[in-house]
Amino acid sequence: MEFALSAITGDLCSRFITYLVNKCTDRWSSEEKLQRLRLLLVRLHIVVEEAEGRYITNAQMLLQLRTITQAMYRGYSALEEFRSSQQIQAQRQVNRAHLGMQRSGDFSQLSQSKIRRQVSISNPWPLIAPAKQFRKTASTVNRLLEDLETAIADMKEFVIFLGGCERMCRRPNDTYLYVDNFMFGRVVEKQKIINILLQDNPAADGAPLAVLPVIGGCRVGKKTLVWCACNDDKIRSYYPSILYLKGDKIRSVDKGIFSCARTLVVIEFVSDVSDEDWEDFYSLMAKWMGNGSKIILISRFERISRFATATPIYLGSLSPDEYNYLFKVLAFGSADPTDHPRLATIGYKLGTLLGGLLLSANILGYMLRKDLDVQFWLHILRRYTEAVDNNLTEFGAHPRALHEEERPADITKFSSSQSASSYSLRMMPPRSGTGDICTRELSNVTFGDLVAGSYTVLPQGEYQIMVWESRIPPFTKFVATCVEEKVHCVGLTGKKRPREIDL
Repeated sequence: MEFALSAITGDLCSRFITYLVNKCTDRWSSEEKLQRLRLLLVRLHIVVEEAEGRYITNAQMLLQLRTITQAMYRGYSALEEFRSSQQIQAQRQVNRAHLGMQRSGDFSQLSQSKIRRQVSISNPWPLIAPAKQFRKTASTVNRLLEDLETAIADMKEFVIFLGGCERMCRRPNDTYLYVDNFMFGRVVEKQKIINILLQDNPAADGAPLAVLPVIGGCRVGKKTLVWCACNDDKIRSYYPSILYLKGDKIRSVDKGIFSCARTLVVIEFVSDVSDEDWEDFYSLMAKWMGNGSKIILISRFERISRFATATPIYLGSLSPDEYNYLFKVLAFGSADPTDHPRLATIGYKLGTLLGGLLLSANILGYMLRKDLDVQFWLHILRRYTEAVDNNLTEFGAHPRALHEEERPADITKFSSSQSASSYSLRMMPPRSGTGDICTRELSNVTFGDLVAGSYTVLPQGEYQIMVWESRIPPFTKFVATCVEEKVHCVGLTGKKRPREIDL
C-alpha cells in the first residue's frame, strides 16, 4: 500500500514539475517572440518613415510601400492585442486572490453575483480572463512573425531604389507642436496626386486639361489629403496659381480670378453636376488657364469620376489596424503606452469601439491625453459603450453608419441632464466648412463636453454644437445640430441591464 502511495505521489510530483517547466518555457518563448516582433516593427517603421520623406514616382514601388505599411500596422495591432491579453491574464490572478480574501473574511455570506459586482466596481478588469482569446492571439503573433520576416526579406531592392529617390524638404519644427497637427497615413495616395500634378501636359493649343478626381466617403480626409499634396514645395513652385472653388459656383465663375500662367484648380462637389454645366465650365477653363494647368475634383459621389482624364484616386476609411494605431498616438501623445498598461488596454478597447470614426478619434484622443487616469478613461469607455449599444438597439446600426447615411444618431447616453429619462437627444451628421457654417447661434457646449458629462444642464429644443475644429489646413470646422425630443413611454416592465465591459 505504501509502495502504491509512493508511486502515485512521485507521478503527481513529476507531472507538476513538468507542468511548471512547460509554463516557464512558454512564458520565455512568448517574451522572445514579442521582442522579435518589436525589432521587426522597428525595421519596418524606419523604411516607411524614410519613404514618407521621398518623392517616389515608380508605381510598383508605391504598391510595395502600401504592402509594407499594411504589414507594419498589422504588427502593431497584434502587439497591442497580445499585451492586452497578457494584462488580462495577470489581472485574473489578482481577481482570484481578491475573491479568496472575500470568501474567507466578512463577505463569506455574500452571493457569487454580489461578489462579482463588487469586484467589478473596485477593479475594472473582468473576473474571467479569455484564455482562448490569449491562445488565439499568440497563434496570430506566430503567423505575423513569419509574414513580417518575409516582408523584410523582400524589401531589400525597395530600400536600394528608395535611396535614389529625391528627398522632400524637411518640415519646420513648429509643425509638431501639437500631436494632432499632422495627416496620418495616406502616403501612397498623396504621392500619386503629386506625381499626376507634376506630369507635363502637351503644350499644343487645344490640348485637353487634365482632370483628377479624388473620391471618398464622408469625413475620410479628402480635403486634407488634397491640401497636403497642394502644399508640397514642388507643387507650389510648379503652379504659380492655386485656386479653390465650390462646385455650386462653377456656373457663375469669375474670369478675373484666372491668369494666363499655369494654374491648379481644386473644386469640391457636395452633389452631382450635369454634363452640360461641366462641359460649359471645362471649355471656359481651357480658354482662361495657361498650358499645363490641371483640375482636381473632390467629391463623395463616384459619378464625378466620369469627368476624369487621369486615373481617379479613391480614398477609403483607414483599416482597423491603422485606425487603432492612430487612436493610440492621439490618446497618449508624448506619453509611453508601455508605462500605462491598463490605459493601453482600455484605449485599445475604445479604439475598436469607435468603428473608424476620425472625428471621434480626434475628440476623444484630445480628452484622454489630458488626463491619463484609469478611472477617467473607464468613464469615457462606459459612456461610449452605452451610446453605441443604444444606437444598435434603436436603429440597428453603429453611429458611424448612421452618419454616413445622413441619419441622426442618438446621444442620450452622453447627457447628464436630469431630464434625460423623459427626453431623447439626437445629433444630426456634422456639417463641415472653413468659414461661418452655423445657421444659428452656437451653444457653449461641445461634443467633447457631452462625452465627458461636463454639463448637467443642456440647452433645450434645437441647438448647434461645435463637434471639432481641425488643426490641419484648411482648418475645417465640424458643427452639428442637436434636437431634444420628448420620449413617449409605453409601459416598460423592466430595465435592461447594461452590457458588461470586457477588458
